Amino acid sequence: MFKIILVVTLLQRCARKCYAKTTKPETVFPSIMDARSSPGGLLLAIRDGFTLSLQKASVFSNQVRVSTVSNDSEITLDIRGEDLESKLYQDKEKHAALIVTGENGVQVYGIIGRKVIKPLFSIERKFNGRLAHELTQIPEDHFAGFDDDAVFLNTKPEHLSPTNITKHFEARQEKTDVLQITPEVHIMLDSVFTSGFNNKSEMLDYLSIIIATANLKFRTIAQYLDLQLVVTAVTSYTNNTETFVESPPEHPKAMVASSLHNLLDFTRKNKNYFQDDDLIVLITGRDIAMYNETTRELHSQDIAGHAYLGGACGSRNVGMVEDPPRSFKGTLTFVHEVGHMLGSVHDGGPADPVIRDHPGALSCPERDEYIMSFISTSRNRHRFSKCSSLQILVFATNEEGCCLIKKAQRHTEPVDISRVQKWIDPQMFCKLRHPNIEKVTYVKEIKRNLWHKPDFQYPPGIKKCQLLCETVIDSKVRYYGYDAPDGTPCNEKNMSMVCVNKVCTEPPTNMTTFKESRVKRIHRKPR
Repeated sequence: MFKIILVVTLLQRCARKCYAKTTKPETVFPSIMDARSSPGGLLLAIRDGFTLSLQKASVFSNQVRVSTVSNDSEITLDIRGEDLESKLYQDKEKHAALIVTGENGVQVYGIIGRKVIKPLFSIERKFNGRLAHELTQIPEDHFAGFDDDAVFLNTKPEHLSPTNITKHFEARQEKTDVLQITPEVHIMLDSVFTSGFNNKSEMLDYLSIIIATANLKFRTIAQYLDLQLVVTAVTSYTNNTETFVESPPEHPKAMVASSLHNLLDFTRKNKNYFQDDDLIVLITGRDIAMYNETTRELHSQDIAGHAYLGGACGSRNVGMVEDPPRSFKGTLTFVHEVGHMLGSVHDGGPADPVIRDHPGALSCPERDEYIMSFISTSRNRHRFSKCSSLQILVFATNEEGCCLIKKAQRHTEPVDISRVQKWIDPQMFCKLRHPNIEKVTYVKEIKRNLWHKPDFQYPPGIKKCQLLCETVIDSKVRYYGYDAPDGTPCNEKNMSMVCVNKVCTEPPTNMTTFKESRVKRIHRKPR
């Protein structure tokens, strides 16, 4: 049966005075009270009377593909998820997701509830050396109103069965086990968004906070569902390669809402690059807008995101979210749009006739102001309604959403615990990594290119224990970066220096492993 897709638009309206709340920035001086409150935990005092009990957070897969696509090259790095998460913490009770470092004093950056905290280097330190931080309200555009111009409904609700829905819901409630749902997410970034960061590391820290915050919101769905987003790939595009972006004339910092269709076409044409993704979300620094070609007017204040309802796991698994870099403004929009992609309509909305057994959300009125409501100004804006929980459950247990359960691979520890025990030939390493490419060459570093912008961040290469493999595919030069195996030479001036745990250092003298005589084969009798 031909399946007509429902396109859901999240609209925002910030001009309503009844919702306007202005709070002055607050200066605080965070300090770590106890770094041993629990394994991997921190007790962080933000100010007198307000303390966070932080635990390590995880948002990346074991191995994350981080790519930069420019007009004449593509640089891809495989980075260990735990390296990207080494400074990421969360407080589930207080909805905090933070990057915490001890470099030059305690530095805290991220989200605490509805506020953003970041260091203030311009203010003098306190007498005890603590660094000043600014605590400000996240700029929130409260959802209000909805434009149905992009909605196409199937008029034959042949899959609806309210009786079966009730039985399905009650059956799950009676079970003691928790259904684990792990959507694997590919994040795409446009050039306007990436231009707001000094380097790739800073940008990835920011993204990790957004995803960790999103996972805190998804923890509020019903107790029989355990949903966690896992980022498997991050791809950034330059101005010349983001062909999915359609900007109105004379408005390069805006993007028309219909770009969602362009994004869908782009991922289909490059399906080899996106075929393993459950969800693909474009985060744009542009203003998503509607453009009137007749009047040449740009209507930009009402649109924050676009997504296909129930698009996860299928051929329409794309969505896009507006987020001015460093603002965290798009965090709730990101959660809202992912909710749509996982099968949830707006609270108060009818059942979708395309998703099998879809229950809709008529029993959850819009006025309760949960995450999937049009208007969300109350405390509930950080929580999902029971209707959203049920819709996600139904979608995940249907054929359409089965990938969310089949690929439940969460990052808890490195997959490969073995270490390379001997020196390796970098050229052979590249050939083994790319066996199907005829011409692949190991390069110590990438040559400076006039096509790249002056502030282009070049991968560090072998001096930072990164192996770079150069390939030529369809006349386009591509670079792939990998962590250099332990024992790889990394300093031309001192050949005794080798990579150990991604640090160029003197080889350790106390490396140990098991003895062959200690290996035993145990034969068990069949039971």
